[in-house]
Order: sequence, then structure tokens, then C-alpha cells
Amino acid sequence: MYTGRGRRTRIAPFTRRDGVDGARLIVSASAHAALERAVTALTENRFTVGSPELSHELVRSGSSWIGQDLHIGHPTSRGLFHAPGLGDPDDLLLPFTWSFVVPTLAIVCARPDLGGTELVLLAHPSPSRSFGREGEVRPLMAKAYAQLQHAFAADAALRRHEPVSRVADATCPASSEFVVHRLGWT
Repeated sequence: MYTGRGRRTRIAPFTRRDGVDGARLIVSASAHAALERAVTALTENRFTVGSPELSHELVRSGSSWIGQDLHIGHPTSRGLFHAPGLGDPDDLLLPFTWSFVVPTLAIVCARPDLGGTELVLLAHPSPSRSFGREGEVRPLMAKAYAQLQHAFAADAALRRHEPVSRVADATCPASSEFVVHRLGWT
């Protein structure tokens, strides 16, 4: 169970952390339309749209990708003192006492593909502030992924899809290498 949006998102103790870290979809839609639909799915699941930094970086590098960064979580989440699934007894009843979600950067990116558009979304919990709580946004990512599957399938635009936990292509804005080295995410 969650409450709040963006930096103010809190997670209830004992919340199940089942879900996905991200997804890759091949869709019959323009890259811009696919990107917009994915950003909407994530904002409907408590993420907030970030700065235009990612877009500027992609333009500077001449990449075929377009993208948007989204954020969730607070930098002062109680990672050191809050074990996953556990909390103080008061935490069960009072949402304002729940821990903030660990800071997470989600990248949504799209590029033209031979079969349509390749759309990738992937969450990157802060490696320096997650303290074993990396899976806190998996249920939210799973909901966004399911929304995208249903929306593209309803338009007969979903060609292929798969959950992903990492992206190997270093030129993809959703890859860990890109996020750490080019965007400075820590």
C-alpha cells in the first residue's frame, strides 16, 4: 500500500514487493505517442515527471532514442533503520509514519524499430540510498506495465512485450551505464 506522489510517496509496512523492474515493448505507434503513453502510465502510478536533462543529453549525443525521466521517493527515507516489510507498530495505522519510498529514477525511452517502436521503461533505485529496499517500486512498475499492455493491446498495437530487470545496450537511456555515467544517478 502506498500514499502520496513523487518525493512524498510513502510505503506501508508489510507491502508486498512483487512486480517488475521494467519492461520492453514493441508497439505499432510512433515513438512520441508510445513515450507519452508510458509517461502517463507511470504518473498514474505515483511517479512525477523529471527535468528535461535526459532529452537534452539524447539530443546532444545524436541518439535515435527519445526519453523522459521520472522520479519517486525521498532522499531521507529511513533505509538504515527500516527493514523491508517491518516497522514500528504505529506504522500500521498512521500513513504519515510510514517510510518514504527509496529514491528511484525511472527512465522511459522509445526509438523507431523495424517492427514499429521499441519502448523501454526501467526503474533505478538509488544505489547509495536503497539499503536493501530496492524492490519497493516493483508493484508500481508492474501496474504501469500492465496498463501499457492493455492500452496497446486494445488498439491492436502490441506486437511483443517482456519484463526486464536490466538493459544491456549501453546506448539505451534506460541502461544502468547510461543512468550512472551520463546522468550521474547515485
